[in-house]
Amino acid sequence: MSDTNEKDFLIEELLLLESNIFLFLNRLLSANRNNALIIFSTDFNQLLNDAGLNKVVNKLEGEYTKIVSKDADIAKSLNVTIPRNLDALQFLMETDADILLNDTKNFTNQLKKKVLTGFADNLNSSQILSLMSETKLTQPQMLATLNTAQSQFRAASMATLFQDAPEVRFRLAHVMDNRNRCQCRAVYLNQNREGYTKAEIDKGAWTKLAREFCPKFDGEYSFINRGGWNCRGFIQVVK
Repeated sequence: MSDTNEKDFLIEELLLLESNIFLFLNRLLSANRNNALIIFSTDFNQLLNDAGLNKVVNKLEGEYTKIVSKDADIAKSLNVTIPRNLDALQFLMETDADILLNDTKNFTNQLKKKVLTGFADNLNSSQILSLMSETKLTQPQMLATLNTAQSQFRAASMATLFQDAPEVRFRLAHVMDNRNRCQCRAVYLNQNREGYTKAEIDKGAWTKLAREFCPKFDGEYSFINRGGWNCRGFIQVVK
């Protein structure tokens, strides 16, 4: 999940993409088992586009753009000069989009393999469809990857837009529940009310808190990575 109680990032778009692909394969195989051979020659890149992959990528880029715009508004409200060069954020967005594309292609390759191995094993259409349904695009690991990427982009956006304002201070915000990691709870509950500058965090202010109040933690609690994989903590500017 994301840093609030919101649903997983892109979950609706990915579920629709997954549904459209299964609909196509179901229709093909239900009509004739031998259509499995047609699936082997199907252009899955085109199938992904027809099923709505472009909409998913556009949603990712749109949400990332909103993050930058929101952070820019915060910077302007504090009379912070916004850097003219935001190429790093653009490259990061494109990289995350590429990772998403690769994950969806891997999903369709796995589907194709299921169909063809089922055909080779002389399974009937119903059995092949059942075998195929074991492969999911919206598996937990992929959703966690997307959540993590969005969270880290959000932190990178904040770091980039305030890079020319070293005096600005930040605090860790976090959902508090029974899913919290020890290090996240330690930083959130014991941080200074006035927050920390980016330089102080980079020098280990958050890491020190994490290690002091969570002795088993021996990693780094950084501005971008924070608690690590699928961390729900996010950064707020102290106004």
